[in-house]
Amino acid sequence: MKHPKLRKELLLAVSFSIIYLLLSIFQFHLDKFLQGIRIDIIIGILLSILLIMLVIQVFKIISRRKKSKGRIKLKFVFYLPAIILAGTVIYAIIPFKLDSEKLESKVILRGCYEGGNSKAFIRFRANNNFEIKWKTEADNDEWFTGIYRQNKDTFFLTYYEKIPDKFGSIILNTGQSIKSLDKSQSLENAYISFYVGRCKGLYDE
Repeated sequence: MKHPKLRKELLLAVSFSIIYLLLSIFQFHLDKFLQGIRIDIIIGILLSILLIMLVIQVFKIISRRKKSKGRIKLKFVFYLPAIILAGTVIYAIIPFKLDSEKLESKVILRGCYEGGNSKAFIRFRANNNFEIKWKTEADNDEWFTGIYRQNKDTFFLTYYEKIPDKFGSIILNTGQSIKSLDKSQSLENAYISFYVGRCKGLYDE
């Protein structure tokens, strides 16, 4: 490429777009395996950077067109960084997105808990894995995963690592709620129940 500045602009547009798309597509797994790192905040910052870069590219195109004074048509390559950035921004705002969770086994039962600032969802998958994502009052996400064994409406959970304070290991699906049959050892952290289905409030599953 004859224009080193344009090469740099194109490289930056491609690099930031790829990083954004990878984080966005694989956010489910990154959240689960990189606990403590706010992937959603990183994605938001990257999107802001992409928007700023897009505005800068639009102004550069306008400036280059003015400098050519209409005598020379700008080649397509000069529009390419803006096109790449615009495509990524459009992807960010459309409702239909690629999601790495689709690589997981099918969800056969899901539940949600929404209690003030503490929110959570639980999913039971067809391959006998389960996962709980808990958003604490401090706005931190905690994941609890494991395998389950089912006997009619009762689920016996075996956690891989840590166990949540407010949910047990023997679970009953009543059709309306998913609740623990074993009892909490602490009155302060009494077990909660999930209602069956997707979250109805603002909590994003």
